[in-house]
Amino acid sequence: MRLVIIILFIIICFLVPFFYFFGQKVKPFFDTYEKVIAGISYAAVVLGLLLTMAQIRAGNRQAKANATFEVHSTGRALRMSIDENILNYIQSPECTAYSEDIKHKGEMKIHEILMFCASVYHQRNFQMIEERYFKKVFLKEVRTFLNHPRVKKYWKDNISSSEMWDKGFKKLCETRLLN
Repeated sequence: MRLVIIILFIIICFLVPFFYFFGQKVKPFFDTYEKVIAGISYAAVVLGLLLTMAQIRAGNRQAKANATFEVHSTGRALRMSIDENILNYIQSPECTAYSEDIKHKGEMKIHEILMFCASVYHQRNFQMIEERYFKKVFLKEVRTFLNHPRVKKYWKDNISSSEMWDKGFKKLCETRLLN
């Protein structure tokens, strides 16, 4: 595809000076074949538009692939950043006792993960994340996370009544993901 664009560019670069300098000598040729030349020009424009559309589609697919890769990468890094004590805190029932430091760090990590989830939700709304990935993979992961007792409590105490969180994200979580 790039080769075709390069060839068209070279042809145009050589034809413009040619017509400028030798226009009077080739005028009868153009008068004779005006309709043929118009047809070729039309075909070149259509071909250029088709190539542009193909490039836009390829760029769109690449952007979606990059966004999905970034979600996986960031999610993996986020998971790896969770200390074992914090993970135990997040997954444990509310009645389990933990130090204030672990509670604070655990709630900060819950907030960070929820921010990541909201970010992925927004990318999906901007059509940067494939719907099938969002439904089959991401929503299952978020549902599992949201249904840990401490995450549910954090959601109820900090997210559900907050105006700072996206209403669509909150509605999705509250109607489809929280049991």
